[in-house]
Amino acid sequence: MARRIKLWPVVVVVFLVGNVAGGVYAAMQGELIHACVHGLLTIPALYFAWRLVPPREARVELPLAGQPSGALTDSLTHLEQSLEAVAIELERVGEGQRVMTHLFHDDGTPRAASDVPAARREG
Repeated sequence: MARRIKLWPVVVVVFLVGNVAGGVYAAMQGELIHACVHGLLTIPALYFAWRLVPPREARVELPLAGQPSGALTDSLTHLEQSLEAVAIELERVGEGQRVMTHLFHDDGTPRAASDVPAARREG
């Protein structure tokens, strides 16, 4: 009996996806009636998918909702430290780019060939 119950959601999802894809394909081919039939068949598929979802009060809570384990806390701490180190390095790179942009702008170094005056290009 449990095997049949596990099979129904798969059947409903395959039926739903098949009808949506078939309806889109039929509409792209210009077959309006064919696309409408797929659209109508999508309605019962949505209804059965909705019926297969358990009610909110019957859903099972995940075991992670309790206190985190020591290994998980250590991993999260290590991840946080790594992320902070990456953020510091990224800020250093950004500061270096700002300095270089400021230096190029103050020296009058052109950014593109079109910025060079015509007198300097010829000589």
